[in-house]
Amino acid sequence: MSVEAWEDELVLKTYLLGPGDPLPHWERTGMSRIYPYPMQDDLTEEVRNVPYRALHLENEHLHAIVLPQLGGHLYSLYDKAARREVFYRNNVVKYGLVARRGAWISGGVEFNFPQGHTCLTVSPVAGVIAESPDAGLASIHLGGTDRVSRMRWSVRLSLAPEEARLRQDVMLHNPTPFRQRHYFWANSAVPAREDLHLVYPAKRCRTLGGEHPYPMQDGRDMSWYKNHERPNDIFALDVTEDFFGCYYEQADVGLVHWADHRENVGKKFFTWGTADEGMIWVDLLTDGDGQYVELQSGRFVDQSTFEFLRPYQCVRWSEYWYPLHGMGGFCWANDLAALNLKLDGHRAQLAAQANVPIGEADLVLDVDGREVWRSPQVLEPGRPVTEGVSLLFAPEEGSVVGLSVEVGEDEIIRYEHPPPYLREAPSGLDALPGWDGEGEPTEEDLDLAALALAEAASKTTRVDLPKEVLRSPDDPEVTAEEVCRHAVRAEKLDDREGARQLYARALERDPGFAAARVGLGVLALRRGDDDDAIEHLRQAVARDADCDQAWYYLGLAYWQTGEFPTAEDVWGRLLGRTDCRAEAGIEFARSLDPVALRDLLSDLPSSPTARFLWMASYRLEGTDAPDGLFLFGEQDPLAPELIAEEYLRALEEDDEEAAEDAWERLRDLLLDDPELWLELVFAYQRWVDPQDGAELLMRAAEEIGTVRRSPIVFYYLNILAAPDTGFDAERF
Repeated sequence: MSVEAWEDELVLKTYLLGPGDPLPHWERTGMSRIYPYPMQDDLTEEVRNVPYRALHLENEHLHAIVLPQLGGHLYSLYDKAARREVFYRNNVVKYGLVARRGAWISGGVEFNFPQGHTCLTVSPVAGVIAESPDAGLASIHLGGTDRVSRMRWSVRLSLAPEEARLRQDVMLHNPTPFRQRHYFWANSAVPAREDLHLVYPAKRCRTLGGEHPYPMQDGRDMSWYKNHERPNDIFALDVTEDFFGCYYEQADVGLVHWADHRENVGKKFFTWGTADEGMIWVDLLTDGDGQYVELQSGRFVDQSTFEFLRPYQCVRWSEYWYPLHGMGGFCWANDLAALNLKLDGHRAQLAAQANVPIGEADLVLDVDGREVWRSPQVLEPGRPVTEGVSLLFAPEEGSVVGLSVEVGEDEIIRYEHPPPYLREAPSGLDALPGWDGEGEPTEEDLDLAALALAEAASKTTRVDLPKEVLRSPDDPEVTAEEVCRHAVRAEKLDDREGARQLYARALERDPGFAAARVGLGVLALRRGDDDDAIEHLRQAVARDADCDQAWYYLGLAYWQTGEFPTAEDVWGRLLGRTDCRAEAGIEFARSLDPVALRDLLSDLPSSPTARFLWMASYRLEGTDAPDGLFLFGEQDPLAPELIAEEYLRALEEDDEEAAEDAWERLRDLLLDDPELWLELVFAYQRWVDPQDGAELLMRAAEEIGTVRRSPIVFYYLNILAAPDTGFDAERF
């Protein structure tokens, strides 16, 4: 069957949330910065049955439900084969004071950007359904703009015909001219039960108490939920595998998450613990659905690690979630299937389950590379295969036992026991078989050693890489570079004042240190002190003429002071370089004619900003825009500026029907939120034509009460209505 997608209402028992705090939360920097959002900490005991907008995807294996009004949570994923909820489903909306703004709900999957328990976690976000009839694929797109940072996120959840996996495509976009701190975590919840086994391919972890071995700590196996008495965050370290998940040993069901660890390294689980101090959260967050455990997938290693998104940068990656059952556990997984292998002397218990149609395949067992068993199977989604195998001899200590699925000459998935990350490199002496260490080894001994080492090379862990050495900024011997690295970390934690002080301390060590000058210049630009920024950035390029970041931000400072030709000269010099070419190209593009602009954009990394400029250039030129798929990939249906371009083009072509269709879609995306309308207007003011932005805002103010009542919208429209602007003041 093809994938069905539809929208309806889901009525949920809800403990009502009171109005937002009318007093602004003025914290300017740091983890708790939420302005311009209000706090949402007025929790009430008033209960009602509330209808929520629900977006559905369903194929023959899975049924997904997303609630855009509650932060875009994946509320439910139902496994038809096992007849169960894959995630923890909370059947009541009951807020607890957990999130950055206060109110938070448990259950399903929560999407967090640019930091945890985001400002939008229980607020409306945009959500649309998109279908691909040719492929039978259907998707739910959801996302929003974080008003604190003005950055955008979107998640596309997709089901394909005949597949028992949910695809999650993530897009993060920084549409601002400044570098911005961020992380992304997909926070899933699963029921907390005694038989819950947490499957994380790691030897070490980081917790609230520091770094520890994993899974064994003080004689306790911490991969079992029942062994966690106290609340704890557990982050897997040094991960080289792409999967993690959980399995309920008695219920015989589980969950796999898969993502390329080079793009998405974070693997975390969180528990409130089994003690009373954690169990109180059951009644605080639900009425009858019990306790949960969080399994989280993150862009970075832990939730104290932030990195910069560069100006106008857009990053994308894909992840998968899929259920398991009937396997007796799992120890390895990729994006197509999961495997389980249990060894007991000369007995091996095997299991495999595919999430896509594989069809006829061989299940193969080998010991030290020698095949010892093969069995033809048919692997289909939702149908686990299990086998018990008796080996002639039990594998020797140190042997590697492999389990694989083969289709013809192709290996679909392979697991080796012990896995590579658990193997220890043999010493040189151990690799000299037959030599007792006395006297000189013979030539035969050396030949055997060479063969043994070559074989061991494929079985050992990777070479340890250097660890960071970073002295305290208070160390009398600390260098300017080290102090500057502390400053960058403070900036990534949004401690701007702390970063400013540390950059200044770096200059005490070395007054011309370019990286510190760049840091101070960026902070000055962000607080509107363009003259101070220019001073620092000029000194940076005087010290290091190859510092492209200094040149880029110097151009930005000159642009903001009205020195447009100088800014263009600065950005133009970066177009033939690599480090800041993308952001400089975006800024430089607005000074070009439409044809030259498109030539430049075609040679820059794809981003919603680039696509917006590309589309607008055709409209301003009065020509039809070709399909931009070859340049930018699939169009983001949540990008308001692209829908606005459709609307403005339809107006210019007197196509009333197309204009009204685009207008309604634009309203759906912007949620009648005046701040989101202003973001769109400012994009037109910065990049295209202020009159286009005014046209959009004036119609929004005419038709949308929340927009019309906004003081900032009123202020902006009155500026536009000044006598020398040429705008029609009577419309407002």
